[in-house]
Amino acid sequence: MRHNLFSRAVKGVVLGAAAGAMFLLAGCAGTQVGQEVEATLAGQLAYPHYEGVKKRLAVLELRNKVKTPIPNKAWKIGDGLTEMLTTELFKTNRFIMVERAALAEIVREQELGQTGLVRKETAAKVGQLLGAQLLVTGAVTEFEAVSSGGGGGLSFAGFALSLKTKSAHVAVDIRLVDASTGQILKSTNAAAKAEETALGFAAQVEGVTFGSDAFHKTPLGKATREAIHKAVMFIIREMEQSPWTGRVVKVKDGRVYLNAGINANLKPGFKVAAYAKGEELVDPTTGLNLGSEDTYVGTVTLQDVRDKFSIATLAGQGSLKRGDLLKVWNPPGIKITRPLPDAAKEVWQRAVGLYNKKDYAGAEAALPEFLKQAPSAGAGHHLLGRSLKMQGKWAEAVPHLRRAVELEPDHPWFHYHLADALAETGKLEQAKAEYETTLRLNPNHKETNRKLNLLATKLESPKQGVDAVGFK
Repeated sequence: MRHNLFSRAVKGVVLGAAAGAMFLLAGCAGTQVGQEVEATLAGQLAYPHYEGVKKRLAVLELRNKVKTPIPNKAWKIGDGLTEMLTTELFKTNRFIMVERAALAEIVREQELGQTGLVRKETAAKVGQLLGAQLLVTGAVTEFEAVSSGGGGGLSFAGFALSLKTKSAHVAVDIRLVDASTGQILKSTNAAAKAEETALGFAAQVEGVTFGSDAFHKTPLGKATREAIHKAVMFIIREMEQSPWTGRVVKVKDGRVYLNAGINANLKPGFKVAAYAKGEELVDPTTGLNLGSEDTYVGTVTLQDVRDKFSIATLAGQGSLKRGDLLKVWNPPGIKITRPLPDAAKEVWQRAVGLYNKKDYAGAEAALPEFLKQAPSAGAGHHLLGRSLKMQGKWAEAVPHLRRAVELEPDHPWFHYHLADALAETGKLEQAKAEYETTLRLNPNHKETNRKLNLLATKLESPKQGVDAVGFK
């Protein structure tokens, strides 16, 4: 009897020690890999601060194209990742997200099904019905969790505990579709991996609810969050290259009603470029919408901003009607928008680094090599022109800045810097035209307004020097 009691006591001590060892080792292993991933994700999920105009997006359901078995058969990963992507995009404070219920109804009406499959013939109709600028679609291509290991374990008093490594890999294909034409604009594969090493008997994914806190603590949950984060950052970067667009609801008694308001972060006094919507150009062979040739009418200034609409006044020589377009451009100053060969990327990064360090001569020397490899990159010509401009080489800067405008005519800052160079070289009428184009693309740029006023003074007083009105 005493022997049995003693035996049980020893076993209790051994099990307690083993449990303690398992806890300590698991903690150490988690610190080595798992916590590093978690810390990285915690930093990544804090999105950059944003107070600009919000664009309207619709996320269609991501298709499940995973070929390997799903760890938990109860999970609907296509629907789950779509919900996560929609939620994270909303958290960025940059987008108005179309409600999933409204989206599902319209998608059903357009016979797109619930698969996220967008046909070009119907995507434009969906975009019009949703009022979205962009449709986000794609598929989950990888969603896998693997356990391995067994060596390097702990043995104590006849009990063996083995170390196991759990790894996960998640990949999502994302496509951005122009809601007005149905054309695919950009695509990417957002992939992520996570790994965790711990002693045996660790929690499995079976029975865990997809998207729950317990799920996010697993390697598969961490990889999922990171993949979704990469997808969100891709969408943010690409949407920075597109203007915000709105529509005229109606025009009455000299007042223009817009289909956006506080919900889009619009404010009284904000200015928006207005365009008369041109005829839709339809490809006679494919029947696809190619876009329209729109005409600039003037600038509308918001006077009264409500929750979902605004009332504005129009300054210009034309007139507006229901369905006409409103645009605001606010892209970054220097950015390559097209894919580049690896060699060109290296040269570009070096040139930008030199420019940022105010080594303008160094940037000037590096950029011709870049332009040999990427001659159609407007940002390359623009940066070369700015490098020359910063050295006072105004005349040399003009052709490069002009080429940048030719390659990317909708970029306001390309027009702005070309206008500066033209003003400095005495081509004042041309400079005036470029400043006006800058304001058409970005009506809220105060410095352009200031320089236009200075230019008007110069044109009224031809004998007054350029320096005297402050262009330098």
